Amino acid sequence: MRAEPRHKFGVGKAGLWSAFFLAAGLGLAGTGRAQMLGIMVGAGLDAKEMFEGVVDMHRIRVDWGGKVSHPGPDRGASCVVLGVDLAPDASPAPPRANLRLAPEKRFGGAWKPTPAPPKAPRQRDLVDLCGAFMDKGALRGLKAALEQPGSFVLQDWTGTLLQVYAPGQRLAISIRLKR
Repeated sequence: MRAEPRHKFGVGKAGLWSAFFLAAGLGLAGTGRAQMLGIMVGAGLDAKEMFEGVVDMHRIRVDWGGKVSHPGPDRGASCVVLGVDLAPDASPAPPRANLRLAPEKRFGGAWKPTPAPPKAPRQRDLVDLCGAFMDKGALRGLKAALEQPGSFVLQDWTGTLLQVYAPGQRLAISIRLKR
């Protein structure tokens, strides 16, 4: 009899599915809270690693990733959503990028003030594609930050990265679409 293959968690496929359904039953699937149960598989990076020492963070708000389920060309791509609540005394200015880090580990760069410019007709909407991986409060804060002055946004030219530093909403979020 052949043994069931093990994943990096040291549990078999059945154990991973059981953990997923447990999280879904507890209302934790789709939010960063599932990580508290040790269920979440990081995409090689977590919110603490990205934000610690870069922004004045109060707590981790979002640390999640998953597959895009929307129909269209991005179906099956992975969303990696990382975010923190900023400390009450966080800087009103966005952080500078640490260019010594790999691009996927950086938070910051060529920030532009909000409101975010309107997107081109065929440009991806990362908030729409990956918003399901955030809790409702973080999603509301992110949308408000993009629409109102006082925050900062960074988008790459490929439409696969959106970073927002919003001291007014006390929120810093990075959304990356990975193929």
